[in-house]
Amino acid sequence: MTSLTPNTTISSLSIEMLPEELLILIFSDLNWKDIINIKKTCKLFYTFVESNLHRLQKPKLQRLLINSTIESDTRCKVSFIFKYNETKEITIIIYNNDFKKITQKFYDVDYLFKRMNLSDLHIITINSIGNTIVFDILNNYFPSSIKVGQINIKIKNCPVFRGFSKFIEKISHMYILNIEHLCFGSQKIPSNYTFPIFNGLEEFNVKECGKTKFFNARMLEKVLKTSPTINQLGIFTERNNLEYTVINSIRQKQNSKHSDNCIEDYYAVALPNRNIMNTLDGLKKYYKNSSVKFDEDLRFHGSVYVSTECNSCEKVNYIHFIYLNTERFWEECC
Repeated sequence: MTSLTPNTTISSLSIEMLPEELLILIFSDLNWKDIINIKKTCKLFYTFVESNLHRLQKPKLQRLLINSTIESDTRCKVSFIFKYNETKEITIIIYNNDFKKITQKFYDVDYLFKRMNLSDLHIITINSIGNTIVFDILNNYFPSSIKVGQINIKIKNCPVFRGFSKFIEKISHMYILNIEHLCFGSQKIPSNYTFPIFNGLEEFNVKECGKTKFFNARMLEKVLKTSPTINQLGIFTERNNLEYTVINSIRQKQNSKHSDNCIEDYYAVALPNRNIMNTLDGLKKYYKNSSVKFDEDLRFHGSVYVSTECNSCEKVNYIHFIYLNTERFWEECC
């Protein structure tokens, strides 16, 4: 037995007695796996962690896959797949007969969103057929100014324009926006709607339903002018003459950013198939007195090659219009 001397110091202070701010400093250095284990040790730590989730480390959500379908007039099936920590995956499936009714499965989704780091997702994929609560759920949990590597969206006959636009507004940084199909059913869309500015945008693809009439020239102008790194676009819409909007926007962008180190940019723009000869003749006539030039050799290969020279130097931007068969893209949805 160890004897006590006058110089012996006995510390009876346990970690449970530490002030909350000091506990937060200690716990903030722990990874999320250790935090989960500590929660299981006692009621005090469980309560502390649950009350301070927003201040502690969380597993990073890397991929989020959502599917929503209407199985009958009154029944909706929504599945969420959370992929995190490289190899971990959690799937939650909700069968809902009432869009306004909260079920236990909704609480499970709530639980996961609150316990994951949403600051730097790799991919979000959303597929929805018919009316859905998907965007309401995402808007409830996603903070503003989200960074995402790529977003894939495919929605058919889905009257959720307000929820969709609110969700898109939350994205501040994105490399690829891929809207595989967009149909808001009979909802009327503002004719001048535009996307917010996405920092880092490199690729922009959108295919709209003929009934929705979502895409417009102003939207295209903004995407081109506010995206310094964009180089690939796919625009599948019934609207015509988008070539003029693309060329004019790129020329304005080219001349406005001229510097001593002016660089050459290349843009690939995919559009629905049309009469290439008529398109090329119209473009040549419209730009006959400008520095815009056309490569006629490519008109027989389903594409038009355009070069436009900077007004302040001899640097050239290249635009490659590629025309694809519409049968590959149009599909019935409403």
